[in-house]
Amino acid sequence: MKTPAEVYELSPRQLPSAPADHCYPEGFEARSVRRDGAIKWGGDHVFVGGAFAGERVGIEAVDEGLWHVHLGPLRLGVLHGRSRTIVPLEPSVTHVPGHEEA
Repeated sequence: MKTPAEVYELSPRQLPSAPADHCYPEGFEARSVRRDGAIKWGGDHVFVGGAFAGERVGIEAVDEGLWHVHLGPLRLGVLHGRSRTIVPLEPSVTHVPGHEEA
């Protein structure tokens, strides 16, 4: 019947202070996402998302004027060169399954 503080021991494992940057295969272009959530692409700024600030994304050429945007192994969307926008792969979730609207 001891309290957690009485039995707690500090872990001997050391964790890194920050995770390593994502590495991308040859043929990808890596870009750092700025604090405002944008990357520099073709002389312009393209908004990726504020949640990705400080991350490195990989850009893979797919077709003329189209690139896949990756965060590590995850494909985030398709960058359209003409409009300078990224179209997400999945539509946004507008409701929670199992919770019907009133």
